Amino acid sequence: MNRSFQKKIWGIAFGIAVVSLILTAVAATVQPQQTSSHSPWLRIGVITKSSGSEYWLSVESGIDEAARNSNVSVTLLSPDLETNTPMQNRLIEDCLQEDFDVLLVSPLQSTDAAYIETARKKGIPIVAFDTRLCQENIPYIGIDSYEAGRQLAKEMVSQLGGSGCVGLITGNLEQESNQSRLEGMVSELMANGIEIAFAQSGYSNLQLSEQAIDELMETYPQLDGILATSAVTALGLRDSLKDTSIILMTFDAQQDALDALEDGSLGAVAAQSGYLIGKEAIEAICQIQAQGGRISEMEDLIIPAPILTRDTVEAWRADHPEQEESDVS
Repeated sequence: MNRSFQKKIWGIAFGIAVVSLILTAVAATVQPQQTSSHSPWLRIGVITKSSGSEYWLSVESGIDEAARNSNVSVTLLSPDLETNTPMQNRLIEDCLQEDFDVLLVSPLQSTDAAYIETARKKGIPIVAFDTRLCQENIPYIGIDSYEAGRQLAKEMVSQLGGSGCVGLITGNLEQESNQSRLEGMVSELMANGIEIAFAQSGYSNLQLSEQAIDELMETYPQLDGILATSAVTALGLRDSLKDTSIILMTFDAQQDALDALEDGSLGAVAAQSGYLIGKEAIEAICQIQAQGGRISEMEDLIIPAPILTRDTVEAWRADHPEQEESDVS
Protein backbone atom coordinates (compact mmCIF):
# COMPACT_ATOMS: atom_id res chain seq x y z
CA MET A 1 0.00 0.00 0.00
CA ASN A 2 1.23 3.52 -0.75
CA ARG A 3 2.74 4.80 2.52
CA SER A 4 1.32 8.30 2.34
CA PHE A 5 -2.13 6.93 1.61
CA GLN A 6 -1.76 4.41 4.42
CA LYS A 7 -0.87 7.21 6.84
CA LYS A 8 -3.90 9.11 5.62
CA ILE A 9 -6.15 6.13 6.32
CA TRP A 10 -4.74 5.61 9.79
CA GLY A 11 -5.04 9.30 10.52
CA ILE A 12 -8.67 9.33 9.49
CA ALA A 13 -9.39 6.05 11.22
CA PHE A 14 -7.99 6.92 14.60
CA GLY A 15 -9.15 10.51 14.46
CA ILE A 16 -12.80 9.53 14.54
CA ALA A 17 -14.61 10.34 17.74
CA VAL A 18 -16.04 7.25 19.46
CA VAL A 19 -19.04 7.75 21.71
CA SER A 20 -18.15 7.16 25.35
CA LEU A 21 -19.98 4.15 26.71
CA ILE A 22 -20.77 3.26 30.31
CA LEU A 23 -19.52 -0.30 30.57
CA THR A 24 -20.67 -2.87 33.09
CA ALA A 25 -18.99 -6.15 33.88
CA VAL A 26 -21.03 -8.97 32.39
CA ALA A 27 -19.75 -12.48 31.78
CA ALA A 28 -21.72 -15.56 30.79
CA THR A 29 -20.56 -19.07 31.60
CA VAL A 30 -21.86 -21.94 29.50
CA GLN A 31 -21.29 -25.60 30.24
CA PRO A 32 -22.42 -27.56 27.16
CA GLN A 33 -24.24 -30.84 27.68
CA GLN A 34 -22.04 -33.89 27.40
CA THR A 35 -22.76 -36.73 24.99
CA SER A 36 -21.03 -39.22 27.26
CA SER A 37 -21.56 -40.25 30.87
CA HIS A 38 -17.82 -39.93 31.45
CA SER A 39 -16.19 -36.79 32.75
CA PRO A 40 -14.95 -34.38 30.06
CA TRP A 41 -11.39 -35.13 29.05
CA LEU A 42 -10.50 -31.55 28.11
CA ARG A 43 -11.39 -28.21 29.69
CA ILE A 44 -11.40 -25.25 27.29
CA GLY A 45 -11.89 -21.63 28.28
CA VAL A 46 -13.37 -19.55 25.42
CA ILE A 47 -13.26 -15.75 25.47
CA THR A 48 -15.15 -14.07 22.62
CA LYS A 49 -15.44 -10.38 21.70
CA SER A 50 -19.04 -10.00 22.82
CA SER A 51 -22.29 -11.90 23.15
CA GLY A 52 -25.80 -11.41 21.87
CA SER A 53 -25.15 -10.40 18.26
CA GLU A 54 -26.24 -12.78 15.53
CA TYR A 55 -22.64 -13.47 14.52
CA TRP A 56 -21.44 -14.36 18.01
CA LEU A 57 -24.53 -16.47 18.72
CA SER A 58 -23.58 -18.41 15.60
CA VAL A 59 -20.00 -18.83 16.87
CA GLU A 60 -21.33 -20.09 20.20
CA SER A 61 -23.58 -22.62 18.46
CA GLY A 62 -20.63 -24.07 16.58
CA ILE A 63 -18.58 -24.26 19.78
CA ASP A 64 -21.45 -25.89 21.66
CA GLU A 65 -22.03 -28.58 19.03
CA ALA A 66 -18.36 -29.49 18.77
CA ALA A 67 -18.01 -29.59 22.56
CA ARG A 68 -20.98 -31.95 22.93
CA ASN A 69 -19.74 -34.25 20.18
CA SER A 70 -16.20 -34.33 21.58
CA ASN A 71 -17.14 -34.68 25.27
CA VAL A 72 -15.17 -31.61 26.33
CA SER A 73 -16.11 -28.95 28.83
CA VAL A 74 -16.31 -25.38 27.56
CA THR A 75 -16.56 -22.28 29.72
CA LEU A 76 -17.67 -19.38 27.55
CA LEU A 77 -16.95 -15.79 28.62
CA SER A 78 -17.61 -12.49 26.84
CA PRO A 79 -17.18 -8.78 27.56
CA ASP A 80 -20.37 -6.75 27.38
CA LEU A 81 -19.32 -4.87 24.25
CA GLU A 82 -16.75 -5.21 21.46
CA THR A 83 -15.27 -1.92 22.63
CA ASN A 84 -14.48 -3.18 26.14
CA THR A 85 -10.89 -4.37 25.80
CA PRO A 86 -10.03 -3.91 29.52
CA MET A 87 -12.89 -6.20 30.51
CA GLN A 88 -11.85 -8.87 28.02
CA ASN A 89 -8.28 -8.74 29.34
CA ARG A 90 -9.58 -9.19 32.89
CA LEU A 91 -11.64 -12.20 31.85
CA ILE A 92 -8.60 -13.79 30.21
CA GLU A 93 -6.42 -13.14 33.26
CA ASP A 94 -9.13 -14.68 35.47
CA CYS A 95 -9.22 -17.76 33.25
CA LEU A 96 -5.47 -18.13 33.60
CA GLN A 97 -5.99 -18.61 37.33
CA GLU A 98 -8.27 -21.59 36.66
CA ASP A 99 -7.36 -25.14 35.71
CA PHE A 100 -8.03 -24.92 31.96
CA ASP A 101 -6.16 -27.09 29.49
CA VAL A 102 -6.29 -24.41 26.77
CA LEU A 103 -7.74 -20.94 26.16
CA LEU A 104 -9.46 -20.05 22.89
CA VAL A 105 -9.43 -16.25 22.47
CA SER A 106 -10.90 -13.83 19.93
CA PRO A 107 -8.89 -10.72 20.83
CA LEU A 108 -10.21 -7.18 20.90
CA GLN A 109 -6.58 -6.04 20.74
CA SER A 110 -4.22 -8.04 18.57
CA THR A 111 -0.91 -6.61 19.81
CA ASP A 112 0.77 -6.13 23.20
CA ALA A 113 -1.35 -8.78 24.91
CA ALA A 114 0.30 -9.07 28.32
CA TYR A 115 -1.67 -12.20 29.22
CA ILE A 116 0.29 -14.26 26.66
CA GLU A 117 3.38 -14.20 28.86
CA THR A 118 1.29 -15.17 31.88
CA ALA A 119 -0.14 -18.09 29.93
CA ARG A 120 3.32 -19.28 28.90
CA LYS A 121 4.58 -19.19 32.47
CA LYS A 122 1.61 -21.24 33.60
CA GLY A 123 1.88 -23.66 30.67
CA ILE A 124 -1.62 -22.93 29.35
CA PRO A 125 -1.64 -22.75 25.52
CA ILE A 126 -3.61 -19.97 23.82
CA VAL A 127 -5.24 -20.32 20.41
CA ALA A 128 -6.62 -17.24 18.62
CA PHE A 129 -9.81 -17.55 16.61
CA ASP A 130 -11.76 -15.16 14.39
CA THR A 131 -8.96 -12.59 14.82
CA ARG A 132 -5.20 -13.14 15.04
CA LEU A 133 -2.98 -12.37 17.99
CA CYS A 134 0.04 -10.69 16.39
CA GLN A 135 2.63 -12.24 18.68
CA GLU A 136 4.89 -15.10 17.73
CA ASN A 137 3.78 -18.70 17.86
CA ILE A 138 0.09 -18.11 18.60
CA PRO A 139 -1.97 -20.49 16.41
CA TYR A 140 -4.92 -18.97 14.53
CA ILE A 141 -8.26 -20.39 13.36
CA GLY A 142 -10.42 -18.21 11.10
CA ILE A 143 -10.62 -16.64 7.65
CA ASP A 144 -7.79 -15.00 5.70
CA SER A 145 -8.98 -11.46 6.40
CA TYR A 146 -6.68 -9.75 3.89
CA GLU A 147 -7.73 -12.06 1.05
CA ALA A 148 -11.41 -11.82 1.99
CA GLY A 149 -11.17 -8.02 1.94
CA ARG A 150 -9.43 -8.11 -1.42
CA GLN A 151 -11.99 -10.46 -2.94
CA LEU A 152 -14.92 -8.40 -1.65
CA ALA A 153 -13.38 -5.27 -3.15
CA LYS A 154 -12.85 -7.16 -6.41
CA GLU A 155 -16.59 -7.90 -6.50
CA MET A 156 -17.28 -4.22 -5.85
CA VAL A 157 -15.07 -3.27 -8.81
CA SER A 158 -16.97 -5.72 -10.98
CA GLN A 159 -20.41 -4.46 -9.96
CA LEU A 160 -19.29 -0.86 -10.50
CA GLY A 161 -18.16 -1.71 -14.00
CA GLY A 162 -14.52 -0.88 -13.30
CA SER A 163 -14.86 2.74 -12.17
CA GLY A 164 -16.38 4.74 -9.34
CA CYS A 165 -15.96 6.09 -5.82
CA VAL A 166 -16.09 3.87 -2.72
CA GLY A 167 -16.16 4.51 1.03
CA LEU A 168 -14.76 2.10 3.64
CA ILE A 169 -16.19 1.55 7.13
CA THR A 170 -14.26 -0.80 9.40
CA GLY A 171 -14.21 -2.06 12.93
CA ASN A 172 -11.52 -1.28 15.48
CA LEU A 173 -8.12 -1.23 13.75
CA GLU A 174 -6.44 -2.59 16.87
CA GLN A 175 -7.90 -5.91 15.75
CA GLU A 176 -5.82 -7.62 13.08
CA SER A 177 -8.91 -8.82 11.22
CA ASN A 178 -10.18 -5.29 10.61
CA GLN A 179 -6.76 -3.92 9.69
CA SER A 180 -6.12 -6.80 7.27
CA ARG A 181 -9.55 -6.45 5.67
CA LEU A 182 -8.94 -2.74 5.21
CA GLU A 183 -5.54 -3.34 3.63
CA GLY A 184 -6.95 -5.99 1.30
CA MET A 185 -9.81 -3.74 0.19
CA VAL A 186 -7.58 -0.72 -0.35
CA SER A 187 -5.04 -2.76 -2.30
CA GLU A 188 -7.65 -4.10 -4.74
CA LEU A 189 -9.48 -0.80 -5.17
CA MET A 190 -6.28 1.15 -5.84
CA ALA A 191 -5.03 -1.50 -8.27
CA ASN A 192 -8.20 -0.95 -10.31
CA GLY A 193 -8.20 2.85 -10.19
CA ILE A 194 -11.24 3.13 -7.89
CA GLU A 195 -11.40 6.36 -5.90
CA ILE A 196 -11.49 5.85 -2.12
CA ALA A 197 -13.60 8.63 -0.62
CA PHE A 198 -13.03 7.86 3.06
CA ALA A 199 -11.98 5.17 5.54
CA GLN A 200 -13.70 5.29 8.91
CA SER A 201 -13.08 2.85 11.76
CA GLY A 202 -14.48 1.98 15.17
CA TYR A 203 -17.70 0.28 14.09
CA SER A 204 -17.25 -3.32 15.26
CA ASN A 205 -20.84 -4.55 15.48
CA LEU A 206 -21.96 -0.93 15.92
CA GLN A 207 -24.28 1.12 13.76
CA LEU A 208 -23.59 4.62 12.52
CA SER A 209 -25.87 7.29 13.88
CA GLU A 210 -28.43 8.83 11.55
CA GLN A 211 -26.51 12.09 11.78
CA ALA A 212 -23.24 10.39 10.79
CA ILE A 213 -24.90 8.77 7.77
CA ASP A 214 -26.45 12.06 6.69
CA GLU A 215 -23.09 13.79 6.97
CA LEU A 216 -21.43 11.10 4.83
CA MET A 217 -24.05 11.44 2.13
CA GLU A 218 -23.72 15.23 2.11
CA THR A 219 -19.91 15.19 2.15
CA TYR A 220 -19.54 12.53 -0.54
CA PRO A 221 -22.41 12.94 -3.03
CA GLN A 222 -20.26 11.17 -5.65
CA LEU A 223 -20.29 7.91 -3.65
CA ASP A 224 -21.01 4.76 -5.67
CA GLY A 225 -20.32 2.04 -3.11
CA ILE A 226 -19.60 1.29 0.55
CA LEU A 227 -17.59 -1.64 1.90
CA ALA A 228 -18.21 -2.36 5.60
CA THR A 229 -16.36 -4.96 7.66
CA SER A 230 -19.34 -5.60 9.96
CA ALA A 231 -22.77 -6.86 8.87
CA VAL A 232 -24.38 -4.99 11.77
CA THR A 233 -22.91 -1.74 10.47
CA ALA A 234 -23.85 -2.49 6.87
CA LEU A 235 -27.43 -3.43 7.71
CA GLY A 236 -27.73 -0.25 9.74
CA LEU A 237 -26.87 1.68 6.57
CA ARG A 238 -29.32 -0.23 4.40
CA ASP A 239 -32.47 1.83 5.02
CA SER A 240 -30.61 5.10 4.51
CA LEU A 241 -29.31 3.92 1.14
CA LYS A 242 -32.46 2.24 -0.20
CA ASP A 243 -33.40 5.17 -2.44
CA THR A 244 -29.88 5.57 -3.79
CA SER A 245 -27.81 3.65 -6.33
CA ILE A 246 -25.01 3.07 -3.80
CA ILE A 247 -23.85 -0.55 -3.70
CA LEU A 248 -23.36 -1.91 -0.17
CA MET A 249 -21.17 -4.93 0.66
CA THR A 250 -20.04 -6.51 3.92
CA PHE A 251 -18.79 -9.58 5.82
CA ASP A 252 -20.42 -12.38 7.88
CA ALA A 253 -22.74 -15.16 6.74
CA GLN A 254 -25.46 -14.34 9.25
CA GLN A 255 -29.09 -14.85 8.38
CA ASP A 256 -30.17 -11.21 8.15
CA ALA A 257 -27.22 -10.40 5.87
CA LEU A 258 -28.07 -13.33 3.59
CA ASP A 259 -31.71 -12.22 3.54
CA ALA A 260 -30.52 -8.76 2.48
CA LEU A 261 -28.53 -10.35 -0.34
CA GLU A 262 -31.63 -12.11 -1.61
CA ASP A 263 -33.77 -8.97 -1.55
CA GLY A 264 -31.04 -6.96 -3.28
CA SER A 265 -30.29 -4.49 -0.49
CA LEU A 266 -26.74 -5.89 -0.21
CA GLY A 267 -24.58 -6.32 -3.29
CA ALA A 268 -22.27 -9.01 -1.88
CA VAL A 269 -21.19 -10.68 1.35
CA ALA A 270 -17.87 -12.28 2.28
CA ALA A 271 -19.34 -15.39 3.88
CA GLN A 272 -17.40 -15.61 7.14
CA SER A 273 -19.28 -18.36 8.99
CA GLY A 274 -19.17 -17.89 12.74
CA TYR A 275 -20.64 -21.35 13.17
CA LEU A 276 -17.83 -23.03 11.23
CA ILE A 277 -15.12 -21.00 12.95
CA GLY A 278 -16.43 -21.96 16.40
CA LYS A 279 -16.99 -25.61 15.53
CA GLU A 280 -13.69 -26.18 13.75
CA ALA A 281 -11.72 -24.38 16.45
CA ILE A 282 -12.91 -26.83 19.11
CA GLU A 283 -12.47 -29.82 16.79
CA ALA A 284 -8.92 -28.79 15.83
CA ILE A 285 -7.88 -28.42 19.49
CA CYS A 286 -9.38 -31.82 20.34
CA GLN A 287 -7.65 -33.49 17.39
CA ILE A 288 -4.22 -32.13 18.32
CA GLN A 289 -4.70 -33.13 21.95
CA ALA A 290 -5.92 -36.63 21.05
CA GLN A 291 -2.89 -37.17 18.81
CA GLY A 292 -0.52 -36.17 21.58
CA GLY A 293 0.62 -33.02 19.80
CA ARG A 294 1.41 -29.65 21.34
CA ILE A 295 -1.48 -27.22 20.94
CA SER A 296 0.91 -24.28 21.04
CA GLU A 297 2.59 -25.65 17.91
CA MET A 298 -0.55 -26.43 15.88
CA GLU A 299 -0.71 -24.97 12.37
CA ASP A 300 -3.09 -22.17 11.44
CA LEU A 301 -6.47 -23.34 10.16
CA ILE A 302 -7.93 -21.07 7.47
CA ILE A 303 -11.72 -21.22 7.05
CA PRO A 304 -13.06 -20.30 3.58
CA ALA A 305 -15.03 -17.06 3.16
CA PRO A 306 -16.50 -17.19 -0.35
CA ILE A 307 -17.99 -14.05 -1.88
CA LEU A 308 -21.76 -14.47 -2.17
CA THR A 309 -24.05 -12.46 -4.44
CA ARG A 310 -27.76 -12.54 -5.13
CA ASP A 311 -27.11 -15.22 -7.76
CA THR A 312 -25.17 -17.56 -5.46
CA VAL A 313 -26.61 -17.07 -1.97
CA GLU A 314 -29.48 -19.57 -2.34
CA ALA A 315 -27.13 -22.42 -3.25
CA TRP A 316 -24.76 -21.54 -0.39
CA ARG A 317 -27.64 -21.55 2.10
CA ALA A 318 -28.78 -24.94 0.84
CA ASP A 319 -25.26 -26.31 1.36
CA HIS A 320 -24.98 -24.84 4.88
CA PRO A 321 -28.26 -25.53 6.72
CA GLU A 322 -26.40 -25.61 10.04
CA GLN A 323 -25.63 -21.91 9.62
CA GLU A 324 -29.34 -21.06 9.40
CA GLU A 325 -30.14 -23.20 12.43
CA SER A 326 -27.34 -21.69 14.51
CA ASP A 327 -28.52 -18.14 13.87
CA VAL A 328 -31.90 -18.81 15.46
CA SER A 329 -30.79 -21.10 18.27
